[in-house]
Amino acid sequence: MIAGVLVFSLQPESAPRFMQFLRRIFADILEGKEIAIDMATAMAIFKNNVQAGIIGLFGGIALGIIPVLSVIVNFFIIGYLFAFFSQQRAEGLLVFFVSVVPHAIVEIPLFLITAAFGLRLGWFWKINRELSNWEKLKLCLKDNLKLVPLLVVGFFLAALAEIFVSGRLAERYASGQF
Repeated sequence: MIAGVLVFSLQPESAPRFMQFLRRIFADILEGKEIAIDMATAMAIFKNNVQAGIIGLFGGIALGIIPVLSVIVNFFIIGYLFAFFSQQRAEGLLVFFVSVVPHAIVEIPLFLITAAFGLRLGWFWKINRELSNWEKLKLCLKDNLKLVPLLVVGFFLAALAEIFVSGRLAERYASGQF
């Protein structure tokens, strides 16, 4: 998060390119459709988050690199957006908190859980148990598989909050109802 804040602080002129980058990511997630406060948008975000969570959970097999990179990238984006919005008008931080915090309360812990278990999977042989490496790997894979239903439910709730809570609050703010 600090890296994102520093990059924006040192290079505020990067904001238009960075925001365009985020728009392209959302366009890919939404498959070219406009972001809307509807179930289709929530489901597209849900699908993306579940895919990202599963990749973090099982992509850690490669020494935990993928989950670590996922956390770094996501927290960089949050830090950058925090710094960006804090520089906008007097209520910039309010916009940040209204549009990020409601769904991030659920989403961030889920991504941290996937990263932690993905990292554990990548370093399974370090588990201090009297098991063969193969048994340790199977144990980690089973533990990760047990998390999938929790992640699905959690990411579904986070997607609903992102669209129907954060989205509505941001919409109300944009229309001057705050």
